[in-house]
Formats: sequence, C-alpha cells, structure tokens
Amino acid sequence: MSKYRVEINLDKCIGAFACSDVYPELWEIGSDGKAHILLDGKIEEDGIEYINMNEKKFDVERAIQSQDVCPVQAITITKL
Repeated sequence: MSKYRVEINLDKCIGAFACSDVYPELWEIGSDGKAHILLDGKIEEDGIEYINMNEKKFDVERAIQSQDVCPVQAITITKL
C-alpha cells in the first residue's frame, strides 16, 4: 500500500479553486481566499499545508488531477 504527500503552497495559491472543482472532498475554500486541505491531520508550516495519506483513504487519481489543473502549480502530490 503506497503513501502519498498532498501539499499546497499557500504563498503560490491564487484562489482559482480549480482544485476544489476537481476534488471537493479534498480541497476547501478558506476565508483567506485560498484553497486548503479539508482533511483532519493536515500540518501547516511556513506557508505550506500538507498531509501524508495512505492510498486507500483518498482518490489518488483525482488528487493528481487537482494538482494538474492548478494554474500556478501550488499543489504537489508526491508518492512517498
């Protein structure tokens, strides 16, 4: 079973919300006008928000699609 890191750079995020259109169960629109990880257990450090997930707990393909539609490449999905 693979693990993945889902990460968003909040300094890069421009609030286009294409990611939340693709995967609304993973991304939410924050009061700051930026996309944020919706799941419990996320960690925030130095303008970066991330969570490490087991592939059984989220849809990897939709997560990668949300990364790919981000117009400023603020989202990174990495296999650990």
